Amino acid sequence: TVIFPMCTVSPLWWRFMQTLRQTYEHKKRWPYLGNALKYFVAAEVAMFGVFNPSKKDSFLWLSCFVLATLYQIWWDVMMDWELLVVEGKRIRLRKTRIYSVEWMYWTILGINVVLRFGWTLSFLPPHYLNRAGVLSNQFEGDLSHIVNPTIAAAEIVRRTLWGFLRVEMEAIKVGRREP
Repeated sequence: TVIFPMCTVSPLWWRFMQTLRQTYEHKKRWPYLGNALKYFVAAEVAMFGVFNPSKKDSFLWLSCFVLATLYQIWWDVMMDWELLVVEGKRIRLRKTRIYSVEWMYWTILGINVVLRFGWTLSFLPPHYLNRAGVLSNQFEGDLSHIVNPTIAAAEIVRRTLWGFLRVEMEAIKVGRREP
């Protein structure tokens, strides 16, 4: 069917197109094309997983998925949140922060990393070792009916936490511009 691929890729496609429009409107390549690349690669990996489910365990697909996810994490932390500052060999949180509790930032960063990779589990082929000790390609029972909604709920939590730090960063930027 065409509905599942459209539901999978259409949000990525629209964000890709928005970032291309931002590139045109602002007459700047960076950061808009970098952000467009994030959505383009995510869409390509998702489409490959949708149309070639038997190859989801290939080294190429898994490598692309991991690299795309690492790029998304980097983009969240360094571009959207501007959360970390690299000073020589030391990495620290940015000095200007609205929330006073430092551990909260590190916690949200850790949760973002775990849930970014946790969400990828919905694309991985489910394997298990059955009672005979043979690796099987499908879970017995309805495990996917539990895992998929849990992963979807975790993605909502991740996006909510992402939103807290993104809105904070925008507030900081607006505060810098005002006299």
